[in-house]
This record gives sequence, C-alpha cells and structure tokens, in this order.
Amino acid sequence: MDFSLSEEAQAIRSAAARFAHERVAPAVKAYRASNEMPLALIREFADLGYLGGVIPEAWGGAGMSFESLVAMVEEISTVDHVFAGQISHPSGLLGIGLLRYGSDAQKDEILRPLCAGAIRGAVAMSEPQGGSDVANMTTVARKDGGDYLLRGQKLFVSHTDHANFILTFARLYDAPDRAGICAFIVDRNAAGLVTTPIDDVGVLLPHSFVQVHYDDLRVPAARRLGAEGEGLRVAMCALESGRMALAARCCGAVRHCLESATAYARDRTVFGSAIGRYQMIQQKLADLAIGLTSARLLLYRLAWLKDQGIESARTESAMAKVLATELLERAASEAIQIFGGYGLTADYPWVQYLKDSKAFQVAEGTSEIQRMLIAEAVLGYREQGRFQLVS
Repeated sequence: MDFSLSEEAQAIRSAAARFAHERVAPAVKAYRASNEMPLALIREFADLGYLGGVIPEAWGGAGMSFESLVAMVEEISTVDHVFAGQISHPSGLLGIGLLRYGSDAQKDEILRPLCAGAIRGAVAMSEPQGGSDVANMTTVARKDGGDYLLRGQKLFVSHTDHANFILTFARLYDAPDRAGICAFIVDRNAAGLVTTPIDDVGVLLPHSFVQVHYDDLRVPAARRLGAEGEGLRVAMCALESGRMALAARCCGAVRHCLESATAYARDRTVFGSAIGRYQMIQQKLADLAIGLTSARLLLYRLAWLKDQGIESARTESAMAKVLATELLERAASEAIQIFGGYGLTADYPWVQYLKDSKAFQVAEGTSEIQRMLIAEAVLGYREQGRFQLVS
C-alpha cells in the first residue's frame, strides 16, 4: 500500500503551488475586497494547460488523474479556495456531466473551449421551494416541436455574470417524478432568461449569486444533455465530482489555518513562554492535525477509486465532503482563538473561512443529506453506493 503521490501528481502540485504563491497570493486580497472574479488570472492558469483537469486530451483537457486533480486543487486552496473552485469546474460540476453524457458535437462546442478557458458556465439546480431534494423540482420543460420550452425558477446560481451557458435541470411537463428530469445547456443570453441578484450573501468571495427565471425559454433538442429522463444521473455525476473538488478545497484551506496557527503559536509569547508551550493550544493544533490527516486520507482514497475506473463513489464522496467541510469550520474557529484579536481582523481570512465553511456544508448537498446517503449505504438500503465496512 503506497501512500506517496505519483510523479505526475507531484509535478502538477508543484506547478500549482508556484502559480498560487507567485500569481494568486499577491492579488487575492484585492479581488476579494472588490468581489470581482480574477478572470485574467484564470485565463493565465488555463495557458499552463492544467485547467482541463481530468478531461481527456481528445476533448481539450489535460488528461490528468483524479489524484493529480485533488492535489492541484488542494494546493491552490492553501492560498485561495475560491480561485481553486474556479479552476476545478471543468473536472467537476460543469465538465464531468458533459464528458459522460454529452454528444460529440456538445463536447466539441462546449467542453473543449471550457477546458481552454475560452468560455465559462454556471449550474442551475436548486429551487426556491427546496434544494436538497433535487428530484422534487418544479421547473418544467414542455415539448414544442423539435424544441423545449422551459418555465420556472432556480435559486443561488453563481457566476452567471461571466457565464456563456447555464447547465439547467428541469422536469418534463408530463412526467411528474424523477424519471422525467432532463438537463439542458442554456445560452446565458437566451430570450426568456432573466436573473435577479441576491445581494449581500457574503460568502465565497469573490462570488455573485442570482435567482434565474425561465419564461418559456426555448431550447433546441440538440442542447439537451443526455437522453430524456437522464437529467438526475447527469446531476448526480456532476455533484459527485463537485463534492470531491469541494473536499480538496477545504483540505487546502484547513492546511492554511493549521500552518499559520502553528507558526503563530511558536512566535507569540504570553507569560514568558510561547503559547505553543501551553497544553490548551497544543490540543487545538493536535486535533486539527488529526482531522486534516483523516480528511486527506478520505479525499485521496476517493480520488484513487475514481482512477481505478469506479463510475460511482457516492458514499465516499459524501464522507469526504462532510468531514472536510466541518473540519474547516473548526479550523477557522480555532485559528481565531489562537490568533486572538488579530484573528478577527481583515489581515487574516479566518472569519471569511468560518462563513465559507457554512456555505460548503450547505452547497452541493447539506451535511444532513450526506449523512443520510452514508447511513443508507451502510444499512444496505441503496444498492448503488453500498458501503462495505471492510473492503
């Protein structure tokens, strides 16, 4: 059993670390303060050839392993997990569904330029009446000749201000259950699409959130992703990869908390001793080190499973997300305690991390939903994702 990173993963992680510290770190405070996405930096990262992540080179991707992907995302997240989220999209929420369910024409038109950083996308899944119950959506798609007319609303859709398309999920009008859910690639500027800003959310800066309204928006059948009724599969495929990237982002941010708090504990002197000499501080650091090691083991095992060709690792992705997102909340809180008053200032990102951790525990399936999925797998209630205590 070899726990060391492959040569490919080590090389990509090193390149990601250089870019993060040389290019992202000097700019992160400014673009967080302005809440403006650093599009030029994202394009610069794309020029390195890594933006395509796990997408095969045949479709414009980097063809890297999932191990290399999570190593890259984790490393960049030690500087800024929001930037890391942006560069993970072609391998996560946006790209994986296109790779698995898209036609060759869709891959050529959408996936290839997405991997090159030439276009950007957004995902519209959650709705005002509920987000965790993805199958219970009220946005409908009514057939009209060779097209579909979409009507409904989506909530907390991010990055539409820079998106070229919105991956939208809707239920066929005459199919009331999950069997009728479809996925559509919707042009951001299509007639019948209106967005309403959701102001002052205050998490995941720089980030913009909107409510999307579809008013008989016409979508050609050629823009349906997958077959009719495969929309929920597209969504679950996207969410599984998205949760893996999200766990990697949290692990990177936790590393930032732990490394910074450790350095501060060595230097900060109280009552004649470095605070790192006091057991209460040591316990905080020890618990964070245990948590981070555990979270990274779950994360890299998940990446290993995906690299072995496992199509669905729903239970493992749920475990990785729950542990990493909740660990980030604890790490940010402990960093504030260790830094004291300084930890509450804008000089450090700990307060922002604390808020972001709560967003992560809600986004892409709440912690409660993840625990439900894990428990059902352990109990054997779900054939797909059945979990073995010993493998």
